[in-house]
Amino acid sequence: MLAAVARKDYDDRRCRVAEGQAKAKEAGLCEGRPEDTTRNAGALAMGMSWYQIWARDRMQSRDHRRDRQARRMSLPAPAFT
Repeated sequence: MLAAVARKDYDDRRCRVAEGQAKAKEAGLCEGRPEDTTRNAGALAMGMSWYQIWARDRMQSRDHRRDRQARRMSLPAPAFT
């Protein structure tokens, strides 16, 4: 009996957390950690690769994707001849 009550409480908490996360995402509050551009520029000047920088900062994969996409968008389009 106690296990059933504990499971219902667990499921209820998971549901409330999911609802809160969805609400925060709609409001634009889930952006992740901002990039430290000055620190990254210094690391690039020292010869570090982006993967070394990401490993140093212990960045998560979603932040890797966001950074890669931002860099792709800032690069000029390749000229096809």
